[in-house]
Parts: sequence; C-alpha cells; structure tokens
Amino acid sequence: MLRRGFRRHSGGEVTIRKGLSCVGGSTAAHKCSLAREAELRRLRKMNTEFEEQNAILQKHTESMGCAKERLQQELAMEERQTMALQQQLQAVRQALTASFASLPIPGTGETPTLGTLDFYMAKLHSAIESNPAQHERLVVRVKEILSRIAR
Repeated sequence: MLRRGFRRHSGGEVTIRKGLSCVGGSTAAHKCSLAREAELRRLRKMNTEFEEQNAILQKHTESMGCAKERLQQELAMEERQTMALQQQLQAVRQALTASFASLPIPGTGETPTLGTLDFYMAKLHSAIESNPAQHERLVVRVKEILSRIAR
C-alpha cells in the first residue's frame, strides 16, 4: 500500500510528489521514499532558517531606514543652524566693517572692507600690541566701538 501522494507505475516505478520517481521493487522504492522525505525535511528546515534570517534582516533594514531618516533630519537641522550662524557672522562682519571704517590703522591709514576685515583687525591688533603706551587713545576708541556693537 502506498502513502498518499505516491503512485506505482508498471515496471515497479514509484512517483513521489511532484514528479520525483524511484525505480525498483517495493523495498528500493521505500528506501528512496525515505531518502526523499529526509531531503524534504532538510529543505523545510533550511527554508525555515532562511525565513528566520529574512525576518531578522527585514527588522535590521527597517532599523537602518529609521536611523537614516533620523540622521537626515539631524543633518537638515545642523544645516539650518550653520546657515543661521553664517548669517550672524556676516552681520557681525558688516557691523565691524562699518564701525571701524572711521578708525584707520596708524601709519598706514588703512580702513576695513568686508574683504579685508580679517587682515585689518590683525594689523590693528599688531599695531596696538607693538606699542600699547603710544596707542592708548586707539585702545580707548576700539573699546568704545566694541561696546557700541555689543549693545
């Protein structure tokens, strides 16, 4: 008697589910059937393992997607903050340029522009530092200008 899903054909051939066949007598067919069942169990087990791995990978993918979205939001926020800081810096540079325009560097007569502000400030600092006593009035003017800007 054959189990469900098996068919015996003439010449001793037994078909086992979906076209797999074993040739021979009932003992050979039985051994073949057992081997096929073991192979099916192994394949089902592998399939289950792959499904578990797939579920883990799916969760990992979702987690990575969330992390990517969070990082993109943080990046956008930092870009906005950087833009705001750049605008503040530009406003400070404009205020310094306008405020120090009336204060030429001793000996050169240079006044600042937006393009030369850093160089101007370095030269002004150097002039004051080289002879502080000689440039006391200049120091007082610099302090006055800075206190007006700070308000």
